[in-house]
Amino acid sequence: MVRLNRKTVVILLALLLLPWTRAVGMVLCSLLLHEWGHAFAATWFGAKVTHVRLSVFGFVARVGRMDNILPRYRAFIYFAGPLVNILIAVWAFTVHHLSYIGVFWLRDLAFYNAVLAAFNLLPLLPLDGGRLTQHFLGNAVGVLRANRFLLRFGRGAAIFIAVLGFFQILLFSYNITLLCAGIYLWRKNVTLQTELRMEAFLTLQKKSAVLRGTRGKSRYKIKPLRVPAEMPLARAIERCGWSYMREFYVEGIIIREEEVLAQLFAPAPVATMGEL
Repeated sequence: MVRLNRKTVVILLALLLLPWTRAVGMVLCSLLLHEWGHAFAATWFGAKVTHVRLSVFGFVARVGRMDNILPRYRAFIYFAGPLVNILIAVWAFTVHHLSYIGVFWLRDLAFYNAVLAAFNLLPLLPLDGGRLTQHFLGNAVGVLRANRFLLRFGRGAAIFIAVLGFFQILLFSYNITLLCAGIYLWRKNVTLQTELRMEAFLTLQKKSAVLRGTRGKSRYKIKPLRVPAEMPLARAIERCGWSYMREFYVEGIIIREEEVLAQLFAPAPVATMGEL
């Protein structure tokens, strides 16, 4: 169980009780429940949640051992956070409209959670929607190629959001939300490439054992792919997905994904597929 320190609890209660800071308190509590959703799902599927801490952009859950979890379970872990916000928004909106007097702060709570869920489901890294897109796109075109596309797309989207934020400041001088979001997304999409490549390599290294499961029972599908013999190994590895194993057909010869990955982690990797 992930616990909050006493100082964080006192700060949240103070923000919620004071009328002029209640909106900030509701947003922070919604972010906290969002991260607890991730933490609960990760713990359920066998990952280890070290802590949930308060940062500049809200709460952040630090999860370890994610590469030992089946990819489809990882996708559910990424979706668990926005799902919590959606449930809170539906509950608050329903109670607000069913009550006779109409509790005004429930309407605000529903709005904040709906916005948080919609923003986090945008297909941009490192948001949850970006992680989900990374999972499904990685299965379709390959993990490394999906990462490269999402980082480029994320930088362009971050510029667009920052420009919208600039016009938002001109129209509503007190609101810098979109500008901060655009700067944050730009920074993360510029610096995230090394981390994503390392994550992909660690997952690919363990993928065969993780997807097979216990007692040698197959838990994955094999997808064939015909490639030219002169294809570099790096290009072949880019086509490896999260939730299946590849069989590379090189001039009629089948090369299993494990053999290709073994060359990746070997001291002297082979240059092309034809030399395997």
